[in-house]
Amino acid sequence: MARSKKAVSANRRGSPEAVAKRRAGRAFNDLLSGGPRRDGRSENRRKRLLEELEAGVTARGRALKPLELVAHAHELIELGEDPKQLRRLSKKRPAVEAESGLLAAVVDLHQAYGFHVEAYAVVGIEPEAVAEAVAKAENQLSKATKRRKRS
Repeated sequence: MARSKKAVSANRRGSPEAVAKRRAGRAFNDLLSGGPRRDGRSENRRKRLLEELEAGVTARGRALKPLELVAHAHELIELGEDPKQLRRLSKKRPAVEAESGLLAAVVDLHQAYGFHVEAYAVVGIEPEAVAEAVAKAENQLSKATKRRKRS
């Protein structure tokens, strides 16, 4: 005996129309409620990063290294914090003189990690100097690749 096949109902939750409705609804709510809401984990992480950046130490009491300070600032900027507020919040560090060795290290770090240029301000390096050095390095890199292609 052959069984009659039942029509399988499509999952309407994953339909393109349902997805579009949810996205439109979230965008509408975000606009009228003052921005996207963070989940609890993101908010707790943001608070912990702010506290660690302000104190200059981790939750376990270990001092933050300069790379960790920049990483914290980068993550906080990604979470929507104002870079100027982060600079004011972190311990006052003297402005570091932008010498060629330091800028070369910052360019290497920037190319490896892709930090926001504003994040370097928490360790005393001016974002303008970083942006200028990165642009100069990228310009030199593009010229070098053009020369190799011609050869």
